[in-house]
Amino acid sequence: LILACGSKYPVAGMKAHASEANTMARSATWHELAERVELSESILVIGGGPVGVELAAEIISAYPSKTVTLIESRQKLCDSFAVEATKDYALKWLQRNHVQVMLGERCTILDSDGIGGKVKIGDKIITANMIFRCAGAMPDTEFLRGSVVAPAITGNSAINVARTLQVDGFQNVFAVGDAISVQGLPDAKLGHTAEVQSRIVSANINLMARDPPAAEEQPKLLLYTPDPDYKMYCLSLGKYWASLRFGGFQSHGLFAAFMKWGVEWSKVAQAQGRRVGVRIWTLVDMITIRTVDRLNVLQEP
Repeated sequence: LILACGSKYPVAGMKAHASEANTMARSATWHELAERVELSESILVIGGGPVGVELAAEIISAYPSKTVTLIESRQKLCDSFAVEATKDYALKWLQRNHVQVMLGERCTILDSDGIGGKVKIGDKIITANMIFRCAGAMPDTEFLRGSVVAPAITGNSAINVARTLQVDGFQNVFAVGDAISVQGLPDAKLGHTAEVQSRIVSANINLMARDPPAAEEQPKLLLYTPDPDYKMYCLSLGKYWASLRFGGFQSHGLFAAFMKWGVEWSKVAQAQGRRVGVRIWTLVDMITIRTVDRLNVLQEP
């Protein structure tokens, strides 16, 4: 069994809900939110992490005349996510495009109709036609509370796993993605991270099938090494601007946005099994993968 529960936000819309069982249902939610944004004069984005920053940038790019406010409790945007150059570039880009960025502030929603409302920020009270809450993401594991794996769930709802990505107390249950905690160590939460984890789990399952756990000597499984450093990301700022990090390489601006388009194109090509996509992402994995044995995890065991 492989658990890939993902994470959730405290309000609907930011991530797929259980009621959105297919892409058509999810697409309907996107269109509904887009229509609300178009009709709103003022929009408040709560949370200055990568989700909040990208959302504020997309809105102001599409509707430059709207009042967009971004509030973040820390002193810098994407503070636990990005390198300093990205934090500075994102802030300057948003300010240059007339997004009102409020750092080091917390807010309280005083009144809301479920879409917009009044919010208290320090001594100020502002009204927004639409509020996006992009903070407070949590592992989506509530449905596991009454299951046999419940003892492995931590106080913050994460699933405790060993470095083999086996759920604590189980040999035949694995977990990957945003919902896990690898021995309580900090770790980057990215799509690419989850993909690396999934490949390690696949390799370990094959190893266990070859040498069943009942054998006297347990098979030597591949290990995942948690790393809080986001070594590869591309933070989009509208359609034509971005901030990119790829290992030790950094780029900010038009070239970074072009690179993100290339990343998305090559990832689709890899998923389709096309040789160019497979080769590109084999190289990326060799640079960024976090395992004891970088090369073996890229090969079939």
